[in-house]
Amino acid sequence: MRTFRIIFFLCGLFLISGISFSQANNIVPNGYNKFFYGDGKISSEGPMVDGKPDGYWKTYYVNGKIKSEGNRRNFQLDSTWLFYDENGNITKNIYYQNDKKNGYYQVFKLVNDSIQKNVLISKELYIDDLKQGISYYYYDSGALQYQINYQNNLKHGEGLEFDEKGVIISELVYRNDITITKNRINRYGRNNEKSGTWKYYHENGKLKTEAYYKNGKLNGYVKEYDEKGKLLSSKRYVDDELYVEKEDIDEKAVVKKEFYVSGKLKTTGSFKKDIPVGQHTTYSEDGEIIDSKNYSPTGWIRSTGITDKKGIKQGDWKYFYQSGKIKSEGVYKNDRRQDAWNFYFEDGTNEQTGTYDKRGLETGLWTWYHDNGNVLREEEFANGVENGKMVEYSRSGDIVSKGNYIEGVREGPWYFSVGDEIQEGDFKAGLKDGVWKSYYPDKTLMAEGRYVDGEENGKFKYYYPSGKIKIEGEFVMGKRHNDWKFYSEDGIMYTSITYELDEEVKIDGKKIGDIKN
Repeated sequence: MRTFRIIFFLCGLFLISGISFSQANNIVPNGYNKFFYGDGKISSEGPMVDGKPDGYWKTYYVNGKIKSEGNRRNFQLDSTWLFYDENGNITKNIYYQNDKKNGYYQVFKLVNDSIQKNVLISKELYIDDLKQGISYYYYDSGALQYQINYQNNLKHGEGLEFDEKGVIISELVYRNDITITKNRINRYGRNNEKSGTWKYYHENGKLKTEAYYKNGKLNGYVKEYDEKGKLLSSKRYVDDELYVEKEDIDEKAVVKKEFYVSGKLKTTGSFKKDIPVGQHTTYSEDGEIIDSKNYSPTGWIRSTGITDKKGIKQGDWKYFYQSGKIKSEGVYKNDRRQDAWNFYFEDGTNEQTGTYDKRGLETGLWTWYHDNGNVLREEEFANGVENGKMVEYSRSGDIVSKGNYIEGVREGPWYFSVGDEIQEGDFKAGLKDGVWKSYYPDKTLMAEGRYVDGEENGKFKYYYPSGKIKIEGEFVMGKRHNDWKFYSEDGIMYTSITYELDEEVKIDGKKIGDIKN
């Protein structure tokens, strides 16, 4: 009976630490033990108390390299346990206390770049065997990719997504493992111009700057905060230009005024060395403003129009390029753009057209154009955000993408044609959801699979242009998992790879370590 009890505890040790042996080993119930493979090489070693593993234990690969090591206290896993691959590179670092994961669980991956290096790919915080608090996930380059908050093993609370340069590109909110919101920030548009909300942060994580870009230009308020979150300044920009309620006149500038014979003011404006700068205003003899011009610091006209006595834009306005060509034109009412506005390329052809509502927000159909005159994009707006149909075209007039927005977020069926691939599927709250399919240019099926909250999840299949299956496998929330099979075009499976959450563990049924040896 005692022998059976010893074997039982040994089996538990082997399952946890990966110990294995293929020949009889003598067991010292109270003392130091060594176990060996069939060829005589050591497989594991460590102390036992009353026939049970206790104290510091090590296990080894057949090649003699250490496989795992860690401590037990009172027969329970306690302290940091380390796991290695056959070449001695660390793969996992797990801290145990009272037989449960407590502390950070780190996973490493061997990456082949210009040089081979072992990088951290995840760092998850555990308390009593459950993920709690903030966990971190990394690119193969070692740069942080995701920072996610957990509660009782479920994603819950706020999260962040970073690009490989360390810039935050998404603000995430989870509730019980479900993505509630994914706010895209610090992104670039189709022409590599800044687009949408951009945010910058202090070193303590507090918001430092918040701004909004449209077509690469600042539009709206730029807000600056101190390290405690207090608002320091809020400046309004229109088409990348700072909007100033009252013109700030440089000390070196000279204000010149012209008067009617009656003595009433006719014109006023600032000059630097006889070059007009800033706002210049012309009045009628009864004191009404009949014209306003805004000059750049170098003297070219940036805009013309009418402002009232309070300096607020009213009526027709035009903006200009430095060359003097019209850049945009439309109507203001109480400093807000109203009704139809037109925007032009410098050669005078249309760049975009659209309408503003009474609050100065985009509404109705907006149209963008390529520089060859063909339509680039048609998009419906309400309350300043995309709301309704959107269609985008190539320079030659082919549809590149189309779908619907609801309050600025993609929703429902969408179509994309990028390069030699066509994609079709549904969005839900701005994220891919449900079955998505990809096609070759001749509409032959290229791939199909299901998405959940924007991540691949479930079975995916990929096909040759002939229609024969090429690859099939499974994803678990964006990571390859279980068996992936690869086929030749004549239908013969030529290899299979088994993954554990994107990590290769077997090729053609053989463990990665066995292949290396």
